[in-house]
Amino acid sequence: MRRTHPTRIPARHPAAGHRQRLRARLSRAGLDALDDHEILELVLGLAIRGRDTKPLARALLKQFGSFGRVLDAPASDLLAVPGAGPAVAAALQTVKAAGAAYLRDHAARTDALTNPRLVADYCRARFAGEPQEVVAALLLDSRHRVVKTAPLSRGTVDRATAFPREVARAAIEAGAAAVILCHNHPSGNPDPSEQDRVLTREVESALRAVGVRLLDHVVVGREGSRSLGKTGVR
Repeated sequence: MRRTHPTRIPARHPAAGHRQRLRARLSRAGLDALDDHEILELVLGLAIRGRDTKPLARALLKQFGSFGRVLDAPASDLLAVPGAGPAVAAALQTVKAAGAAYLRDHAARTDALTNPRLVADYCRARFAGEPQEVVAALLLDSRHRVVKTAPLSRGTVDRATAFPREVARAAIEAGAAAVILCHNHPSGNPDPSEQDRVLTREVESALRAVGVRLLDHVVVGREGSRSLGKTGVR
């Protein structure tokens, strides 16, 4: 006698209707109509066909603490959660990459990087999940649209150094009018260190010498982001 897998959803199973209702709410009212676990259920549904994704969605959120941290989690940590196979890890990484690509494209088409919230979201999408400390410069035109994202340094998990002259050279080569410096803290805590403050002042000075403005220095981590420009530490 053929046995049915216990997590397989028959065509008339309530879970199938539940997923359809989630999609309908998303289509009708947008993302704000869904809770994080419901969004995650739909994402998991891209990788898991014919199974109830609610238990795995809740398990992932319990394990990592938030939707963003699920997306930031390394594949090895995701695979340690029962029920999360390689297809799930790939789907979550794809969603994160798609979000970063959307923000990058949106920023390139608008002058929205004058908005501190979008700057923080853009930097977090690009760098918050990096296992090492990464320093990058967002090179902007006169309308504050991203011309190029220039990687400057990739350090160990607790230290990275970006040389101010490298930032200035990258800005000149791209014809940038302004720069936003961005780096991540792999520890998750985005609070700026004294080294971060010193780096901000040095980069600002180097850019001023070549006629380019430093608009901000954003530090990101799993726990949020901090703007050195906004906090007046320069």
